[in-house]
Amino acid sequence: MLYVVAAESTAHWDSATKVYTNGDLGGQRGELTDVPDDIPPDAEEVYLWNNQMEVLQPGRFSHLGVCRKLELRANLITSIASQTFKGMKSLEELMMLANKIRTISDGAFLGLDKLYLLDLQHQRNGLTALHPGIFIGIPLLKILFVNSLEINRIEETTFRNMSALNRVTLGYNKLESLPPFVFSYISSQSFEVTLHNNQLTTLPWTLFGVNHPAQLRLDLSGNPMQCDCALWWLKKGEQEGWISFLRTLEGEIFTCANTGKQWSQVTLSCDHLSK
Repeated sequence: MLYVVAAESTAHWDSATKVYTNGDLGGQRGELTDVPDDIPPDAEEVYLWNNQMEVLQPGRFSHLGVCRKLELRANLITSIASQTFKGMKSLEELMMLANKIRTISDGAFLGLDKLYLLDLQHQRNGLTALHPGIFIGIPLLKILFVNSLEINRIEETTFRNMSALNRVTLGYNKLESLPPFVFSYISSQSFEVTLHNNQLTTLPWTLFGVNHPAQLRLDLSGNPMQCDCALWWLKKGEQEGWISFLRTLEGEIFTCANTGKQWSQVTLSCDHLSK
């Protein structure tokens, strides 16, 4: 049964599906400035999208221990404090795209032991760096969306506690380089990372440490890549079958800034590295 929780509220609670909604994603921005008090504790999905929330007080979700999906997209949230989602031990999907998030405190997602999808993309004047403390306490995370922000720095240990990751989107940021071992903590045998439309010129061969994934999918389109022997490992990975590239709508992989050629047309003479 679907019914309105309060006569003057836009909140809806479906007791059959355990879904609570307060906000219209396709309509005018709602009036919520704080997490509402009328969310039933047995809610399994909570949608608070397209409202006016700027600050999330830690503990406001603590009664939602069975909630599996939380939608906070298209609000005005500027920061996420430590342990904001404390008590949400069943949460699997957290959607926070299209806000104004500029800072995320260490331990912001601490306690979300079952979280497998985190969407932080499309922040207006958003994050400029990803540091390791942000992702403490989410060991089962598989999918991370952090594209279309302002990221210009990722630390070598940023993904240290996220060995289950199998997809990371980092496109449309301001990355000029990646740390040598940034993905070496990933244990997934199939891994996809999109890095399109950054300012990358090369990728270190140590990106995955000693053990690379069995299948790696890369998107490097829109970067001023320098196609020289520093990228020989990418060619070798293609030949061995464990690296493949995502293509643009035009069927291109990426254009080499130093030669003007498509990557697929490039032959690298790096005999000293093949021995």
